[in-house]
Order: sequence, then structure tokens, then C-alpha cells
Amino acid sequence: MGEPSQGDKPLILLMGNVDREGILSTIAESGRWYKRKVLHSMPSNWQSVVNILRQSTVSAALVQLTPLTYRYIVDNDYATVSEHLFEHLAEVPHAVFIHDDLYHGTRDSELSDEIDYPTEVERKSVYALLTKYRVNVVTYQKNFEVTLLAVDFPGHVETGLMLRLYVPNNQLWANETNRLLELFRDFLTRIAKIDVRLDETRTKSGVIYELRGDPSGSVELSDKFQEFSDFMSLCTTDPSKAELILLDKHVSQTKYHPNPDPVCEGSTTPAS
Repeated sequence: MGEPSQGDKPLILLMGNVDREGILSTIAESGRWYKRKVLHSMPSNWQSVVNILRQSTVSAALVQLTPLTYRYIVDNDYATVSEHLFEHLAEVPHAVFIHDDLYHGTRDSELSDEIDYPTEVERKSVYALLTKYRVNVVTYQKNFEVTLLAVDFPGHVETGLMLRLYVPNNQLWANETNRLLELFRDFLTRIAKIDVRLDETRTKSGVIYELRGDPSGSVELSDKFQEFSDFMSLCTTDPSKAELILLDKHVSQTKYHPNPDPVCEGSTTPAS
């Protein structure tokens, strides 16, 4: 299958071995177009990837890293272009798929004997680079999972999906998780001034929560949740300081005022 023409369609950049038939078909059928780039290649080709990422036409990027890709990343000839690649990759909606064993340095899966592992030094060097630029890493155990996850990703980008959480009906602290997500949504909209909505889909066995925002926006959700956690802790440890923050943001104090509710008593992490 050849690559479709550009026209006015959003561009999805595919890097590495992520260009599976199911992914290509889904992109084409959705009215987007894609460009494939091989990472097992010369530094000049990596630079061409960087040049594409710098273009405003890139709507999303999907990447799969293998043990061999790890060795390219840590090679001295690729040092500078690797930095630039992940720096600019982080600036667009993206997902980087890495086998769980490779990313965490374990050998727990049935595929572990088939993986030519990089050294621990190489693995940690790549981990540090991904962490430095806050790259969105998605780990997997089976190859088919890459296709399933990648097929959904462009749609998530277009609808501004920031978080999806499934809570079974019998999950411990299920009601508190609901309350926590509502408070987090309220914190994002009224204090952080980020336009988001929280959707709930109820099934017989549980609830699916989806937090959505502006697809064109760029929000580091983990950072915002840390800010939210710090603020909720402040509500109980130093209410007067929390009150000043609310006054500064012109927000009512009632919703966040300390009370016997378990969430407001310091439980700031959703049940897992």
C-alpha cells in the first residue's frame, strides 16, 4: 500500500515498526494521511524525521522502539539527532510503544527469550532521554496490543481524550474515586483555567470515566494532578493558605473546604 496524498488532511507520522496494516487502514478510512519513517537508518534520515516534526501539519505521531532502536539512540553518531527527535516529538500528540520487558528491564514475558536485550547502561540511557522530554510511553506485552492501541490513538487526539479510567462497581472506594475525579475536573476548570469535561458511561459492571479537553491544547496531566494533590493536602494542613488561592482565582471556598468526606481528608490518589 502506497502512502496517500496530503491534500488538506491531518498528517500522522509513523516511526519504526508501527505501520501495521490495521493502523494504515484505520488512518486512511478516517480521512487522515500518514507518512512512514524507518528508524533503523542513517542519522540523516533521523534528521528528516525531526524536520517533519517541526512542521505544523503533524497532528500526531506513533512510534515503536525496539532493542535495535535503543542501540541507535545511544550511538554517539545519533546523540544530537536523538535529542532533537524526542524534544520535538514531545511537542505533538504522540505515543511511543515499547515492550514492557524492554522498558522496565525485566524478562517476565513469554517473548523474553526472543528479545535481544540492550545492556542495562543502554536501557537506562534511553529511559533517561524519554523521561527528560516527558515522552508518552505506552508499554505492551503482545505485538497485537500495539495495533489495538494505535488504532484508537488518532481518535483520542481528535476528541481531546486526556484520561480514561474504568472503575468496577465492586471496586473499593469506587464512590470516592467518582468524587475525586469530579474535584479534579473542577480544579482544572476553575483554578487551573483549563477547559475540560468529565464524561461518564455506566455499564452493568462499572463506570468508564473519560476526561476530555481542547484537542489543540497541550496539558501535562500528571503535573496538573500533582498540583491538585498538593492543593487538596493544603486544604487540610493549611486551610488559610488554600483559601487565599481560591480567593485569588475567584472560586468559592465551599467545595474544597475540609470536611469528613474521605477525599478531603487527604485521599488524593484514585483507587487502582
